[in-house]
Amino acid sequence: MSKYEPFLQVKVEGVDVSKWVTSLSLTEDDRRVDHGVIQFVDRELVLVDSLQEGAMVEVDLGYNEAGKHATVFKGYIMKSKLNISMGGLTQFQIFVLDESIKMGWEIKRVMWDSKKVKKVSDIVKKIVSASGLSIGRIEIKPDPVITDHMTYHQYEMTDLTYLQYLAQETACKCFVEYEGSNKFYFVPEDAVLREVTEPLVYADATKTNLLDFQASYSYGYVQHHQSDWAVDPHTGKVVSHKGENLSGFPDWGNESSHLSEVKQWDSQLEQAAGKLTSKTKSKRKSLEKTLKKPRERSGWTSRTEEKLKEDDRILKTKQFGYNARGRALGNFELRAKSTVEIKGVGQRFSGKWYIHTVTHKIDSNGYQVYFECSR
Repeated sequence: MSKYEPFLQVKVEGVDVSKWVTSLSLTEDDRRVDHGVIQFVDRELVLVDSLQEGAMVEVDLGYNEAGKHATVFKGYIMKSKLNISMGGLTQFQIFVLDESIKMGWEIKRVMWDSKKVKKVSDIVKKIVSASGLSIGRIEIKPDPVITDHMTYHQYEMTDLTYLQYLAQETACKCFVEYEGSNKFYFVPEDAVLREVTEPLVYADATKTNLLDFQASYSYGYVQHHQSDWAVDPHTGKVVSHKGENLSGFPDWGNESSHLSEVKQWDSQLEQAAGKLTSKTKSKRKSLEKTLKKPRERSGWTSRTEEKLKEDDRILKTKQFGYNARGRALGNFELRAKSTVEIKGVGQRFSGKWYIHTVTHKIDSNGYQVYFECSR
């Protein structure tokens, strides 16, 4: 086997079934349970009765070279599908979900009061520890204190649904990440777990690994800090909070080196682009100056100053209004909850992006990765 051919190993309860796998699609998401579909050829109708729901599945993928593949998923078979065609081709699919799904099997009713826990993070720790999952990181800022007047009771919800509810209430995201073993994370919405070392490059004769790329940029999606005022319910005094200006807007404009290359094959385009850049860049800067300012709100009837500051939050992974999706050559290091450098797509869209969703696909077309990202 060539080292450039995909490497795929699928084990079910420790038994290697890779030989009969015809395709795999595995999706990682920064907010939902990771999930996948594995398809087998099963002419003798043996696997259809052997691969049963509740069994543990491990997936190791990448390329057939030392250090170029790794285990990226460990979860359960939760659904199956059989397809027998008239020509005798028998295909069997299993649908897998990551290990966090075991917290979604039983509906519970738990009264989480101040006698049991002190803060929301204590609730998260107790639930995750009881599930048997290892804790990767639990970080809640601010971490709400449980009192007689501030409770977070679990009413007729599974542990997984309840944790997702707590994440929404505290501007966090929760998920399981495979790092030698499955580890549970409960972290702020804009937390980044890692940086992909290999950039995604388009239109480079020797380094191209970005196959498709679609990106959009709209000032309508730019996020803003908030300035607000309210009456403190404890003191009766008017309190206020001044939001910060948004900083760090990506900058772009045709570089002289790039224009000189264009001049060799279209001098008119080079001249027009040079003039346009000098005129339009100042217009964009003027617009950004306005957009950087915090939004003024009309004021709350009752809020403490601390609560006003807490409510002034933006999602840094989406703050500048950029969204994109693409397809790249397979890379097991390209994971959700990561940042990646994208090059060769024009200055406007080149730079660092946050990856929300990644789907690894291995089939007769080889190993490819589909991703969605923002900044």
